[in-house]
Amino acid sequence: MKKNQALADIDRSGVYQISTPAINDCVYIGSAIRFKRRWIVHKSDLERGKHHSPRLQAIFQKFGFSALEFQILEFCEPSACIETEQRHIDFYPRKRLYNLNPIAGSRLGAKLTEHQKRLLTEKRGGISSPELLLQIIREYEDGASQVELAKKFSVDRSSIRNYLKRNGAKLRLLPTRDEKLKETIASKYLKGCSVKRLAAENKLDYDTVARMLQIIGVDLRSNSQRQKLRFQSAESRCLQSAATGGKIYCFTHRVHSEFNGYPFELAEKFGLKSRGNIYQVVKGKRATYLGWELKDEKEAHHWKRPEKREFPRGNRHPMFGKHHNQATRSLMSATRRKLSSQQITEVRALLSRGFNQSELASKFGVHQSVISRIKNKIRGYGSLQ
Repeated sequence: MKKNQALADIDRSGVYQISTPAINDCVYIGSAIRFKRRWIVHKSDLERGKHHSPRLQAIFQKFGFSALEFQILEFCEPSACIETEQRHIDFYPRKRLYNLNPIAGSRLGAKLTEHQKRLLTEKRGGISSPELLLQIIREYEDGASQVELAKKFSVDRSSIRNYLKRNGAKLRLLPTRDEKLKETIASKYLKGCSVKRLAAENKLDYDTVARMLQIIGVDLRSNSQRQKLRFQSAESRCLQSAATGGKIYCFTHRVHSEFNGYPFELAEKFGLKSRGNIYQVVKGKRATYLGWELKDEKEAHHWKRPEKREFPRGNRHPMFGKHHNQATRSLMSATRRKLSSQQITEVRALLSRGFNQSELASKFGVHQSVISRIKNKIRGYGSLQ
């Protein structure tokens, strides 16, 4: 919007025009109770491609807002807006007007029926169903946030807030204005809890939690400081785990008996190198790791891995060190051949006459790699001459 005139009285009523002087000499004439509100509606309709003037919409699609100029033509009382607007419309010839209707009209004072209100709400993407509105109020009272409800029902947060206020729901304080919540978040953050975890626990986004900490005056940790927290002493890490909701587990071992504590404490005490495998045991994705298993304190423990293997492995296996002789290996290779001896001889004769391997593979119904082995006398096809 290009402003040639100071809009100090943008909340007053009167007649305005939208022109495109850099492109042509056409204008749009309109009247409004509040100029600012009417211009916002025009911009919204143009951005969504739903403006009632197709010619003005086409200009916007090609040149954008930089081509439009909003000007106040005359101030007047709301009751005189239509008459004044018609006088300005009559000043221009029809071909110079973006207005579809050369007769001025207004909805000032008109009341919509409930059915019309519902149709208008649905057309603009809102919610008009009484059942859905009751569901929104019920879920909000059960603890759902306005942002979650907005995502669920595909509307913006301000619409959810308006629905709640209109139906008499008691609105909760915004997170940035809830002093008790800010103190709780700051306390956990200073004990080592991360912003990401605090956001997940309180159903907030990362930026909101960071902004709450900045309002209180807490200095956010840098990347290097966050990494240093991972390599503190065991006592500091225990405090950090307690602050972030870490759980103490009961581990058991045939030799070392039982151990109660955090997974990282188990790794540090017994020198276990792979902490990832310990967490796999905790999550139930792995039965045991180096003899350590997760114990159920309520029931008797049943070992998931037998103390002695049922089948010996490695050098204790009965076939360890035993190899087949050449005759046995040749016999085993012959049993895995795809073609008979007569077919193999025929393939080699055709290869010597210049036939393609892919053609022979299609002819004998095998893969081309089989023809290649026959040609090169390898992998079971070398004993035949």
